[in-house]
Amino acid sequence: MVAAAVVAAATGETVTSAGKTVNKDGVTITIPAGAVADEIKVKIEKAATALNLPLPAKAKLVSEIFEITNDKAGDFTKPVTITLAFNQSGANPEKHRVSIYWFDESIRK
Repeated sequence: MVAAAVVAAATGETVTSAGKTVNKDGVTITIPAGAVADEIKVKIEKAATALNLPLPAKAKLVSEIFEITNDKAGDFTKPVTITLAFNQSGANPEKHRVSIYWFDESIRK
């Protein structure tokens, strides 16, 4: 299960129990039918800055940083797929491991 983040503002794309694919700025979130019981608002925003983010040793950013949130507490009941575009000149996926990280602001990790 994917944990659902919560935002105070109810803005963004409306997703119902029928599911939906949300696209913005090279980010695609596919929420399948039945993943949410009630209507939610999903929001994708570019993070204002990447300064002071604790990156693992020898890691480097190959894409912009995005904040993906929704307006309801709780978990999705089915797996949600998140796809991010990245600059392949920054890291060759055949030679380097490309990873997506989740940042917990409360513990700064």
